[in-house]
Amino acid sequence: MSDNSFTCTVVNRGYKGGRDAHITVHNSKGSRHHFGDINYSWQSHSESNTSNGHVKVDADEYNMFLSLNDFMSSEKKRYDAKQVADVLWLEFTNQAGIEYD
Repeated sequence: MSDNSFTCTVVNRGYKGGRDAHITVHNSKGSRHHFGDINYSWQSHSESNTSNGHVKVDADEYNMFLSLNDFMSSEKKRYDAKQVADVLWLEFTNQAGIEYD
C-alpha cells in the first residue's frame, strides 16, 4: 500500500461457502493518527485512522519489550516480536476459519 503499510488477505476455500480474512498493518511513527508504534485493522486496505489494536515498544528500567493492545483487554503483558507475530497470525487465520492444534 505504501512504504509504511501493507494489507494481506487469506481465503479459505475449504470452509463451507468460503471464508476470508483481512489485515492491514500501518507503521504509525510520525503519523497524526497515532494508536501505537504499529497499528492493525481486520479490514482490507483500511485507512491509517482505523484500528482494531496496536503494538507499542515499551521499556522498563532494564529491558525493552512489546505490548499488544486490542482495545478489549486492559491486561499489560510483555511480548517479544515472535510472540506478537504469533498472536496476530492466529487471530488472522482464525477469522478465515483456519485453526491450529
